[in-house]
Amino acid sequence: MENAQSDQSYNKGTRLENYVENKRPNPVFVKNQIAAYTQSPKYFEMLEGEKYYFQHSKINDKKRVLVSADGVPMPYPEDTVSNTKLVHPWFRKLVNQKITYLFSKPFTIACSNDGWKKALDKFFSEEAREIIKNGAARAIYHGHTWFEAYANKDGSLALKNDCGTHVIPYWENDEEKTLLAAIKFYDQTYIDTETYEIAYRHLAEFKNPLGTWFYDVGEE
Repeated sequence: MENAQSDQSYNKGTRLENYVENKRPNPVFVKNQIAAYTQSPKYFEMLEGEKYYFQHSKINDKKRVLVSADGVPMPYPEDTVSNTKLVHPWFRKLVNQKITYLFSKPFTIACSNDGWKKALDKFFSEEAREIIKNGAARAIYHGHTWFEAYANKDGSLALKNDCGTHVIPYWENDEEKTLLAAIKFYDQTYIDTETYEIAYRHLAEFKNPLGTWFYDVGEE
């Protein structure tokens, strides 16, 4: 725990130098990395792209203004002048158009090994292909997305799409071809046993080739 470094800032070139015993990062390091990442320009750009896709663009924040005799801008009284805005879904249409073009036909799998081909055909089921298609939209309006293969309750291999805003990658170098590890963070909803109200617990996972470690990084 005491080996955690003081520099916890997040940037594209962040390297994993904060490992402690058994390659398990200090919980403080994980929490600080998440805090720094969620304040980074890259994170806010992804959120902005998501807002535009779901038609929550900046035009919704626009207000009619008038200039007083003193030269001070001030909003028009809403009961006298309409402040209606027309939101055009051009960005959403372009994204959906690209997704429709890319996935208009199911992709095929070619493999010289018949055993591998059967296994891949089983893995890329209709459900997995739908997950990939839905994730492709996120890849556009977030700039990237993540897919994770995992063992489901039946013990078979399955696929899920992790939101790009909730994954912090750690690459071997700037070419970003070899992933060393990743932090995945998300909220868990639960019922407070004292107040019986809905509350949220912030959880995180640190993943690397040695395994996955879980962290509780706070509540609200």
